[in-house]
Amino acid sequence: MEVLEKSADQLSQSDQEAARKAAAWVPIADDLSAESAKIIAGNQEAEHRFAERLAAKESNQSPPPTPPVDLGGDVGDNDEMEARVAKLEAAMEFVQRDIADIKLDLREIRTDIKEVRSEARTDFRLLFGAIIAVALGLAGLMAKGFHWL
Repeated sequence: MEVLEKSADQLSQSDQEAARKAAAWVPIADDLSAESAKIIAGNQEAEHRFAERLAAKESNQSPPPTPPVDLGGDVGDNDEMEARVAKLEAAMEFVQRDIADIKLDLREIRTDIKEVRSEARTDFRLLFGAIIAVALGLAGLMAKGFHWL
C-alpha cells in the first residue's frame, strides 16, 4: 500500500514494476469469484498458470489451456454441494417443463399451418373459378355485342 501512496518520482525501478504488475492484476482479479481467488492464493501451481495467462493477456496472445485446479484433498462441504445440485435439478425441471410446452406449441402451430394451407387452397380454387366465369361471361357479351353469335 505504501508503494501506491508514493509519488512516481520517489518510486524505485523495482517499486514501479511491482506497482505496474499490481495494477495489471486488478481487472483480471475482478473476473474471479471470491472462492476461486482463495483457491488460487493457496496453490502455487495455479498462481503460476494465472501469471502465464496475465502475461499472455499483456502480449495479446491467447493464454495456454488451463488444467483443472488440484484442490489437494477434501475441500468444501458436501451439504453445500448437495444444496447446489438440488438447486440445479430444480432448475432443470423448469427447463424440461418449458421445453415440453414449446413442443406442444410447435405441434399446434403445425396443425394451424396445415389448416391455413387447405383453406388457402380452397379459396384459390373458388377465386380462380369466379375469374374464369367472369371472363367467359364478358367474352359472351362481347360476342353478342359484335353480333358474332
